Amino acid sequence: MFRLFRTSVGQNYTVSSGYVLVTLSVGHAPTRGFRLEFFSSGFYDATRDITGFASLNSNSGNCSYPMGGGSYRNNENALFVINPIVPAMRTVMFTRMDVENHPYCRFDAVTVYNWFDNQYTQVTRQCGTSIPPTTTLQSGLGLVTFVSDYSVARTGFDFEWL
Repeated sequence: MFRLFRTSVGQNYTVSSGYVLVTLSVGHAPTRGFRLEFFSSGFYDATRDITGFASLNSNSGNCSYPMGGGSYRNNENALFVINPIVPAMRTVMFTRMDVENHPYCRFDAVTVYNWFDNQYTQVTRQCGTSIPPTTTLQSGLGLVTFVSDYSVARTGFDFEWL
């Protein structure tokens, strides 16, 4: 499960999951950098490792998962950050979807998040073979996540952004 939290600079935050994605918004003024401190007591047994990651920085492109074809594996936990070099509104469209089906997407699922107004908002969570709806990323920044459970692997998904 991917949880989204928003905190302010200088504010402490305790994380109760195994991994954290930190997004820094700096605005338009000149900055002098930042410092991030973190301490871990470990979540070795509670969190699956990230099994796939891509930082998608081009202004448009496409992505397939699993990369290189074939079927995805059991216990996958993949993250795709859409962060084009030129900030502008982008559209994310899925062209193929083949993920284990369940009425509530409890087993395997693709989830799309939109970064807007300094926070991530879940746009859709999909499984099965139905193509997710086209998503507009107002700021151009978004996340696509994928998780799979311990059984039934399919051929994955393809998406593009422009």
